[in-house]
Amino acid sequence: MRFFATTVPGLGAALIDEAGQGEREYDGRADVVLLEGPGDAPPLDLRVAEDVFVEVAHVPRDRPMRHLAAALLSREGLDRALSVLGGVRPLRASMSFRVIARVRSERDFQRTSFRDELAALVATAKPRWRVGDPADIELWALETRKGLFRLGVRLTTSAHRHRGGREEEREGALRPAVAAAMVRIAGPPQRGPVFDPCCGTGTILSEARAVGWAAIGGDVDPVAVGAAARNAGGALLQGDAVRAPLAGGRVGAVVTNLPFGHRYPLPDQPVRWFSALFAECERVAGPTAPLVFLTPDSSGWRVAVERYGRDPSTRVDIKLLGMTTAIWRF
Repeated sequence: MRFFATTVPGLGAALIDEAGQGEREYDGRADVVLLEGPGDAPPLDLRVAEDVFVEVAHVPRDRPMRHLAAALLSREGLDRALSVLGGVRPLRASMSFRVIARVRSERDFQRTSFRDELAALVATAKPRWRVGDPADIELWALETRKGLFRLGVRLTTSAHRHRGGREEEREGALRPAVAAAMVRIAGPPQRGPVFDPCCGTGTILSEARAVGWAAIGGDVDPVAVGAAARNAGGALLQGDAVRAPLAGGRVGAVVTNLPFGHRYPLPDQPVRWFSALFAECERVAGPTAPLVFLTPDSSGWRVAVERYGRDPSTRVDIKLLGMTTAIWRF
């Protein structure tokens, strides 16, 4: 059985590493990783994935829109996919559905027309189903590489993408898939905890604990510390990231999302702040522990890295909130 999973642009390789297999494609909005499952068992435990689908069909874009839609939505493929979905959650004879379509170009046909054609075919194949939003069943038609469409039934829900939701949300909070990738890049759990000195709502803390790390969070903003306490719990500290109230060598790794963008700007004199951060992280973690940061490749960052004197062993460029940023491991 073929499955595919979507994730944040740039994290396809991290998802392949987590799954132990896969081939990366891109639909213009997300990395798409193709996966082969053992029998009909879907790979639903992938933390770097935002959504997981069972494939109905994949078809070249070399035919008129109606023929393309009909080739994608075969009854045999749909029923096979629904049998997998039925093993994930209960199905009924009468259910709501919706179709999501993404195309790389609307030169040959419009995305909305393609979506509506697929929806009409679903309604014919399943006359007791009705269109709805939100819906019990979602079918996604994605042009995962130029000239090739894949149709899949979504197996996961928003609970997977958002890990069931945070008790307290804040604008600009880190997406769990990114936090999961950062924790994986840090490596397997060590005796010391992960330390996130800019913990925000606690997403990195939650992802670290989910894979066996102990975790300590801190933030200069007391409101963020309170939100992290409600969302992630555990050991939390209020204080500046460059003056952490921790003993030297106390932690096994530092994993953190540094402030960037308009909502959470860097302090004045970013080179000085980045340089102080490097020194403090190395103090609390020791000279050999992994340091993993999420921050754009800015001029201030490059100067601070040069002054730090260690080249990153890993750099993963990703897109978040319409911005290009990167995960760095030292």
